[in-house]
Amino acid sequence: MMEITAEIRALIDKAAAGVELAEADVVKLFVFDKFDDVRRISHVLDGFYSGRNDLYRDASSNKYYLVAHKSEHTPKEFNKVCNIISEYAYQKNYVPANEAFFKEHGNVIIEEAAIQTLAVL
Repeated sequence: MMEITAEIRALIDKAAAGVELAEADVVKLFVFDKFDDVRRISHVLDGFYSGRNDLYRDASSNKYYLVAHKSEHTPKEFNKVCNIISEYAYQKNYVPANEAFFKEHGNVIIEEAAIQTLAVL
């Protein structure tokens, strides 16, 4: 039988009492072959997606990497955003080390609001 730690017990008690638990920020990584595809998706998502997103370029592969965060969006909204982005890019598994690698070895194109910034250009 699994032992329930004090931390898990506290979460169970909060849920039983109706206390809302903070949702984890879901992060997805998308790879684009062309910058024009990133620009296009920014116009498609303009006014709908307001979450944090960062754009990097890997000079060795000449690919663009978009790191998109769920931020304040509902899981349903973020899923829709990811489905739309997937029409222009392919998704890779995200691990926090990805961003650290991009910041150290890649070119940071736009941080914090890449899609929102490109949408107004």
